[in-house]
Amino acid sequence: MEMKKMLTLLLIVIASSLVFSGCSENSRGTFGPAWDVALQAPAIKQSNALAELLDTKEFKEFGYKINADSTISLILVGAKENEIKKETEINLKPITLNSVLVNLSADGAAENGEFSKVILDPIPFDKFDSITLSSKNLSINKFNVFLNNTNKESIENKLDNLTIELQNSQGTVISSVTFENVAVGTTKSLEMDLAQKTLESGMKLAVKGIQSSGTTTFTVDITSSSLEISKVKGLHASELNSMDTLNFTPSLNFGSNTAITGSEGAHLRLNTLFPVDSNLDFEISNFTLGGVTITDTNGDGYYDLPADTNISDELFISGKLNTTASTVNYDSTQSVTLDTAIYGSLIINLPPEDADNLKVEDSNLVYEEISSFDISNDDIDRINDGLKEGRLVTKTVNNLGSNVIISIDLYVGNSPTFDNTYVFIDKIVDIPLGEATKEFVFNQEVLNKFKDKSYLAMKVKVGNGTDTASFTPDQEISIESYGVLVLKVNQNKE
Repeated sequence: MEMKKMLTLLLIVIASSLVFSGCSENSRGTFGPAWDVALQAPAIKQSNALAELLDTKEFKEFGYKINADSTISLILVGAKENEIKKETEINLKPITLNSVLVNLSADGAAENGEFSKVILDPIPFDKFDSITLSSKNLSINKFNVFLNNTNKESIENKLDNLTIELQNSQGTVISSVTFENVAVGTTKSLEMDLAQKTLESGMKLAVKGIQSSGTTTFTVDITSSSLEISKVKGLHASELNSMDTLNFTPSLNFGSNTAITGSEGAHLRLNTLFPVDSNLDFEISNFTLGGVTITDTNGDGYYDLPADTNISDELFISGKLNTTASTVNYDSTQSVTLDTAIYGSLIINLPPEDADNLKVEDSNLVYEEISSFDISNDDIDRINDGLKEGRLVTKTVNNLGSNVIISIDLYVGNSPTFDNTYVFIDKIVDIPLGEATKEFVFNQEVLNKFKDKSYLAMKVKVGNGTDTASFTPDQEISIESYGVLVLKVNQNKE
């Protein structure tokens, strides 16, 4: 009997040991099953091409030069078969047509009393489908309206009060002028303001008035002044001949303080691309850069730029719109694309925002990337409860070229700016061509950084130990880096 009790007690002890061997005490002092969980925390995933420092993605090759004062100049090279290309958007502005787009006549009669009638329906706008005029109204954007009292029966029958209205197809008055006391056999003229008005098919010419001097007849003649047009549809192509010269002052936008380098200079091709549905082309008649007239000396479509020309200087282009179509459309709220191509060599000084991020070290370029680890506040709480260990995984894909040396220094800190509180993790030296993966185990000092919002700082060094290096547009290095944190998780028992 005693033996049986002892065996029972032994089994209880063994069972208890098995249960508690899978449990641990948590921060609340309770026990429960425990296991490890790996938390992945993304930080950096991006492609870094040095060509991103440029404002263009098309060229033959690109390089840098480290100057004696440790400033950095970029060298951009284009060939005739592989030009340096850049597209710049240019905002359009209203155009002025000086031809008489509207020339019409109508007649009518004014009876005693109050009257109102339409005298022309529809108005024949035969040189366009619709036009919206700009806001200008000084000596432009007017209808010149001439009213002639044509009564031949009595010289006493003056026109007392007559309003001439321009109405849209629904009868809404767009603009009007009012004549008073127009004697028989005389003509008076007034200007009808059309600023910001739209002229389109279906419009009507109407009159209304109050007449007390007896019935009389009249004629109305209307001609348009010069019109500044914000938008036009279906304009007859022949009207472009009366258009004022169109001027643009765009920037070539290859970078700040960009100059031609090399004794042969460079060659520039410009093409202004209007929206396809406009049917418009632009013929350049004058091109100046920094106040100097640039010409196409060879007749091959390229403007010759002498050596040391600063192509960041003010650019002025003037010319005329033309077309091969029968009608054109124009909308000053749109933009056109200035398609620029250069062959030759350009030297570009980095703008301050890039120069501040790009440094020189041991004849190499150095830049920094900082990104926060993607960890939620709940995960930070879990980290504080049971962070056991961690490591950093960094994957690279390198096609910058075999003559380029790349190394990466890795740091972890709690500040969004790279300062002296960051802890150094390790260095990846001489990143090989193609794909590579490196892992680094966190020490306790680094692990402590994850108990708050944490950041990965990456210091990338690129170069070949000399003051110059060259790359093609497609060469880049892709970097992905993430932390793996191992947490101990307890199932609490209250």
